[in-house]
Amino acid sequence: MEVSVQMMGFYRKAGGDRRLRRPHLNLYMALLVQSQGGGAFRVKRKEVMAWARIRSRPTYHRCLRELDKWGYLYYLPSYDLACKSLVYIRPLAKAGAATGIVSDDTLMKLGFPWN
Repeated sequence: MEVSVQMMGFYRKAGGDRRLRRPHLNLYMALLVQSQGGGAFRVKRKEVMAWARIRSRPTYHRCLRELDKWGYLYYLPSYDLACKSLVYIRPLAKAGAATGIVSDDTLMKLGFPWN
């Protein structure tokens, strides 16, 4: 998906979401840039934290968990230092709703646990 289309969908959805704060917005944009427009990818934490201007690891992890919980992305943390965490940015429609809901089979293939 094109980055500008994804950004517009995100801002439409985020505009009405009072839970989002500056670190959430910065983190989402940094993740979107790192993913090159969406899809599943491994997160480079130090790079993303620098781009998002987040200095605290607890803040970084809290924001990732909340973005996952609130439906902006899927986040699969890795507790192994040798393996990076996996993130899947959900495609957002022009109306700002999550589209192309990923099937459970697809999520399991990407490594996300079935909910």
